[in-house]
Amino acid sequence: IQLWITPRRDFAVFFPVLHIILLTAIEGSGWLAAWFGHHFTWQMMHVFTIGTMSFVLLTQAIFCRPFCPMPQRLSLKGIDFQGALLICGLMLVVSYIVVYGDYFMWFDTLRIRLLFGAAIVLSGMVLYRLRYYRYPYIELSLFTRRNVVPILLVTFFAELAFGAEHTMEEILYSEVIRLEELTKESQYMWALPGMYLGILLDLYWLKVKKWKVWKLFGIAFIGIALYGMLMYFTLDINVNIEQYRFAIFLRGFAYAILAPTLMWALDESVPSLEQFFMGLFVFNILHMYLAGAAGYGIYTTIFSHFMNDNMMSYGQQLTLTHLDMAHFNLGEYVGHDFLHSMMMVAMKQVYGYVIWFALGLAALFLLCDIPAVRTGDQPQQDHKHGVADHDGGKNKDLRRDAQQVGEHRGEHGHDDAAAQSGGQNGNGQHGVDAGAGDKLAKALGQRLQSDEKCQHNGGFGDPTYFFVHSRYLFPNYSLEITPE
Repeated sequence: IQLWITPRRDFAVFFPVLHIILLTAIEGSGWLAAWFGHHFTWQMMHVFTIGTMSFVLLTQAIFCRPFCPMPQRLSLKGIDFQGALLICGLMLVVSYIVVYGDYFMWFDTLRIRLLFGAAIVLSGMVLYRLRYYRYPYIELSLFTRRNVVPILLVTFFAELAFGAEHTMEEILYSEVIRLEELTKESQYMWALPGMYLGILLDLYWLKVKKWKVWKLFGIAFIGIALYGMLMYFTLDINVNIEQYRFAIFLRGFAYAILAPTLMWALDESVPSLEQFFMGLFVFNILHMYLAGAAGYGIYTTIFSHFMNDNMMSYGQQLTLTHLDMAHFNLGEYVGHDFLHSMMMVAMKQVYGYVIWFALGLAALFLLCDIPAVRTGDQPQQDHKHGVADHDGGKNKDLRRDAQQVGEHRGEHGHDDAAAQSGGQNGNGQHGVDAGAGDKLAKALGQRLQSDEKCQHNGGFGDPTYFFVHSRYLFPNYSLEITPE
């Protein structure tokens, strides 16, 4: 499948195209489950899943022929299954704590305190096994590779920001507006066009332009901030649900930028395929459930805090209001209109935090993409940041110096003839001009070397760079390319 998508195994193509299938399946499965539940029963989704899996297995067994059969026995010796089970157990305990922590009032209950102690014990066992076991399930040297830890941190922060979508939108559509399940999933499907647009941007950025990913991360977090702003300014109980579609489009756009780009960056940061799959295991722990679950726990706790505070602050105004209890149903008002209004205010407060969080990360990544400015006596060079720009003589300073070298070399040849016919004066002039030409040639070489340091991809080690600039250094010589 990978070779069908990209015959050259270019992961800048493979990961975005792969995420077209993945994200379509993720969004479509929710809508399909709601469709089956609306028109039939909820069990039909399980019947449909079993039927599709059986169809795939029967197709492989009947219509496919193995052209490269696997060995009859697959050796499981050397795989650290115990370490894998310990890691999975630790992640299960941590997920339970962050998901149900708000429901059980966090550490006020014995259950959460016991699970927290179990998480500490399991963490110690996992670290000991990864450090001293001969062939651990995840090598600790993976985290010493360049950019691996920053990639995992960006993944955690991104999923933490997207946790607002999982939590706040579910509260809005299910508790406040009370949408029917199929209508809610149809509303979520507006994320798919944004996802496709984000994947196209990934392909253009990573494959066509081959730019650095810092600015791409910044664009994604700007998309999250815009999503939060739209939800913040349009949240109201009387707003039509169609007005939320563009916000859903923006969060889909941001998610589709981050998911393939982070996976591509992880592949670029590890030297071997074995360590890539180790990194992918850790990446998916954060990407698929742990960071999202942590975001769910954090946002539900913040929402509960704001909800209680708002009920107290706005509720005290009711005691200062003269109500005609014969014509006013206080219980119905508090249980419906007042409660929903307080939930809207609490959601706006949560989205306010999400906006500042996303804008701060976007500013950080955009600042990381700013090129360093030279200071001192070194000449400054204009260059495109992130991709080597073989200027081909477009650099005016470089071209001017090259012309000066050519002129002095012409004077050098003219003075050679004068020296042969004019004697000592010509020789003296020849020495002066030759010295000036050599000095300019040396300065030009230094300029080319400093320009090479400014390039991120390519330089004197890149043959194309050498051939582009060779005519400035050696105008009287031709270079031949041999098969060697």
